[in-house]
Amino acid sequence: MKFHFEFDDGLKVEFTGSILIRKGEEIRVYIQEGFVPDKLKEPFKVMERIGGDVRSLVRTVTDEVGTTWYVKDDAMGEGRGVWHE
Repeated sequence: MKFHFEFDDGLKVEFTGSILIRKGEEIRVYIQEGFVPDKLKEPFKVMERIGGDVRSLVRTVTDEVGTTWYVKDDAMGEGRGVWHE
């Protein structure tokens, strides 16, 4: 499983087998797949399990409400539409 997180402060974490951590455009950490220390592998396995849980949650939500979206907030106004992939 691959995953990518972005935080509001500009921190980005990517796991594709390799680990890439950026702050804005600056690379803070890069560890190539095959060189990831054993003690870091288990936390990333936890993230893979969480990713599976998130995927399951997304399926549950779309099964419940379908693939339409509804927006109501001050910035975007109000609207309804269809999700396109």
